[in-house]
Amino acid sequence: TDPLTLRWPSADLPRSLDPAKTILDAVLRKGIKTLDRLEGHYSLVLYQERTKKLILQSDPLSSVCLYVAQNGSNIAFSTLMSPLLKTGYFPKALNETTIAEYLTLHSETQYSRATNTIIDSISLLPPKNRWTFEVDGKYYEQIQRPELDKITDSTLAIKLFRKTLDQVIHESTQHSVKTGIMLSGGLSSTIVGGLLSTQSREVYSYTQVPLFIPNKIPTNINPDEESLVKAFIPYHLNIHPAFESSKGSSAYTILDRYLDCLESPYTDFINSHWINSISQRAVNEACDDLVCANFGSTTLSFGSFESAASELFYGFHWITLWKELKHRHQRTNLSKFKIMIPILLRSLPHQLSQILQPNIRNKSEVHTIINPDFYKRMKMNKSHNHLRKTSAQSQTLPLRKQLNSMRSDTVLSRIGAVNTKMSLAYGINIFDITFDSRLVDLVKSFPPTAFVHNGVERRIAREGFDDVIPSEISINEKEGYQGFDFIYRLLPHWSEIRFELNIALNHPLIQRYFDIPRLKKALELTTYPDPNDYLNPEVHLLMKTLILYHYFLKWEKYP
Repeated sequence: TDPLTLRWPSADLPRSLDPAKTILDAVLRKGIKTLDRLEGHYSLVLYQERTKKLILQSDPLSSVCLYVAQNGSNIAFSTLMSPLLKTGYFPKALNETTIAEYLTLHSETQYSRATNTIIDSISLLPPKNRWTFEVDGKYYEQIQRPELDKITDSTLAIKLFRKTLDQVIHESTQHSVKTGIMLSGGLSSTIVGGLLSTQSREVYSYTQVPLFIPNKIPTNINPDEESLVKAFIPYHLNIHPAFESSKGSSAYTILDRYLDCLESPYTDFINSHWINSISQRAVNEACDDLVCANFGSTTLSFGSFESAASELFYGFHWITLWKELKHRHQRTNLSKFKIMIPILLRSLPHQLSQILQPNIRNKSEVHTIINPDFYKRMKMNKSHNHLRKTSAQSQTLPLRKQLNSMRSDTVLSRIGAVNTKMSLAYGINIFDITFDSRLVDLVKSFPPTAFVHNGVERRIAREGFDDVIPSEISINEKEGYQGFDFIYRLLPHWSEIRFELNIALNHPLIQRYFDIPRLKKALELTTYPDPNDYLNPEVHLLMKTLILYHYFLKWEKYP
């Protein structure tokens, strides 16, 4: 039977059927186009032609072990959370259900990347267990698994996190001859870079340099972290820095290349130009791995003072809160009331709604490009309400609930899938050290004081790694943001973008499923967008439309 016509998974198939073999057979029989017939969240086993090795990249948060695709001289094997083949008995074609699924980002959450291990044969894939380790190609269970549910000492928790992160970095990159890292000036990124450096290896860092900085940005945001990286490099002389401006590149110029890397087409990937540039540069410089720390804010550098203070206030722990405010005042020179009043103003509406109407629905306007009639008929409001509610309330939840909420966010799932698909596209192992399952398990078990204590927010990063990062970074409380030049980069191509959008708005699929009056109005309002208005909602809506238009055109080629 042709593997592509199998209804998979199916009750009438033997339990022992190897999904990797099924898809590999399909690749061998149908060729590279098999990749275009797969849908879902990927994790990866990448075969590198240059080294003749397989790199196992296992998914940390599901019970599925992973294996598929082919790109040039690289071949990868992957199972999917919901492996649907788009031909045969189980077609996955453009229809109202699948379009609704994509437009609402409604899919099973799955994350990419735990540890990676070089293996000689796909038959040697390890059992799916987060606490296994490899010695000479054989896999063993750890003798003593930490009693995660019993961690109460925050100082011990920080030490345990440091030890575990060291182990994760070693295991993940031990076979790498040349390691690259996407290095910003933030806590997570510099800590990972520093630990890579201390493990006696040459590290090649790549830092984004913005082409434009708007005239009005939030005071707590750092739009250009180049100076912090330059302050960090002298502490680690075996890190070889490179600064990438990606001049002439934008989310539009590489749109078609990125379509295969976007897990959901309903997104304008504002930093795609930069990741594209440094991924290509890392490949050209013969790096085996390209490490990032995108999820560090949910593990390594998690814990905002605002969330902790809100939790203490509404939990009636006012004595502890007063002590924290006193310490915070000493660190920031702001009065206790100036610190606390904005926190209460932001969190009070949510707290009142939970007390007065715990089941209240978010009835605010849906900021979307979807045709209202189609939106209503397909009952997409439920998914959008959930996504909007999760995003709006994330900063007002208790720390532990906030951890779980952030890790179930669809954005994290998308970014993990992008890393996996980028690995395949470039033939280099792109992964995130900070979202290893062991780190996730640890921080979920930590007491709140491990994250915020004595006025120190993001305590794990600031107190557990003071020997790795300089004081300029450890005391810096501004958050880095690498997207302020998004519109500025689009401007040289804006007339071309508008021309293509006018064509897109007359396409049958766009007219049927999209809110055409709203999009035409957005087009009228953006004759030449202001680069200082980096969050311009009309520009973002139009770019989403253009990405989906290209995506639909691709699907028409492979019905």
